[in-house]
Amino acid sequence: ADDKDAVIGGDLHYSSPAESDLPAGAVAGKTSHTVATANANTEPEPPTRPWPLQWLFAALRRALALFVLGALLLWLAPRLADAGRGLSFNQTLPGLGWGCGTLFGASVLLIGLGIATILGLILFSALTLGEFSSLVLAGSVVLGTLLSFGVYLLAWIGQAVVANDIGSKLFGSLGSTDTGRKLAGLALGALLLAVVITVPVPILGGLLRLLAAALGLGIMLLALRGQFREPASTLTPAMPMAAD
Repeated sequence: ADDKDAVIGGDLHYSSPAESDLPAGAVAGKTSHTVATANANTEPEPPTRPWPLQWLFAALRRALALFVLGALLLWLAPRLADAGRGLSFNQTLPGLGWGCGTLFGASVLLIGLGIATILGLILFSALTLGEFSSLVLAGSVVLGTLLSFGVYLLAWIGQAVVANDIGSKLFGSLGSTDTGRKLAGLALGALLLAVVITVPVPILGGLLRLLAAALGLGIMLLALRGQFREPASTLTPAMPMAAD
């Protein structure tokens, strides 16, 4: 018998990317079709790196970022770097207090800015003042971006200052005028700080990174305050009045 005249006596269940065009009467029972999708990615997935290697690579990336920021600070703003030197050990608790307070205050300001923006958009939309709505939205975006970026940048630069303090103490380059010695101390401190705060423990690692950011932010604020505050030693002493 011709294969074209073959008839399936029961039901037919098949799977294919497209439904086949079967001749009429070729299946005596019911016909059901399931769409089969071809797996385009037939290559095996690369093996996951062990957690020690992941920790090492994360620490190296953070250490490199801290080293670059610290080197730029030593080059572009040496007076600010000198103002922050030693604060990591002498002003640890005040630095943490200033940093945590600034992070909390910045978060409150961002939330308040968002609420004020929404209220302003509703008000000006109700008054059919669309131009002012666009102005309010643009101003809110600019202020929010500047505030977030400023806090983020200060926190990272502060962590570079903390790393420089750690490396300078361990490497013995504190107060040294040798550029190579300073950079070597900075590299050592950046690596040690990065290894500690990138510890691969979900809660502990996040808490350490938050504390490092708060400490760095507070140290930078204390250093900036020391830069802008006039030292008492520069004040001219009053001349004693001559006795009659």
